[in-house]
Amino acid sequence: MRRLISLLSAGLCCGASAAHAEGYISAGVGSDAELSGSLGERFDAAGLPTGRLGVGFRMGSFALEAVGIGSEMGAAGGFTAAGVADQSVLSLGVDAKLFMDLFAGLEVYGRVGVHRTWLSADETFEDPDYEGRGAALGAGLQYRFDLAPALPAALWVDFDHRALTLESDERSSLSGESEVLTFGASIAL
Repeated sequence: MRRLISLLSAGLCCGASAAHAEGYISAGVGSDAELSGSLGERFDAAGLPTGRLGVGFRMGSFALEAVGIGSEMGAAGGFTAAGVADQSVLSLGVDAKLFMDLFAGLEVYGRVGVHRTWLSADETFEDPDYEGRGAALGAGLQYRFDLAPALPAALWVDFDHRALTLESDERSSLSGESEVLTFGASIAL
């Protein structure tokens, strides 16, 4: 946590690049989520990749991004336990990012956000089995380049750590943490 605060502070003080504003879209594929707490006791995401889509607006070294994250989880232990079905996971939220230039288009960033998450055995999410709020912290490394004249793009790797509390009308609540490493790309709009 101290390192993330230091990174964000350093970015505010010395990471501001020339002021420019741009919208962007991003997409990434991540590792299976590492789960802990009662969430990890009940479910397992081993071997099930995570997808991340985002649309954001960046001005200088600061960005706001609306994100959607999707994945699948199975019952812990690799078998369907009584009352535990495989779950589709959907998380929607908003992240604030602070970038710091390193050199030659390479930059690091810190990220903080709030998200709403749903778990459902039904992929339509009309009647989710669990839902709740969470907070996300993250950090990443990004390489920015011009895909074409006046068309910035980026390749990135992002580490996501989120704390979740999920409620259910029919089951006991779940709380825990999730960690995912995602690789992706962004392109300016």
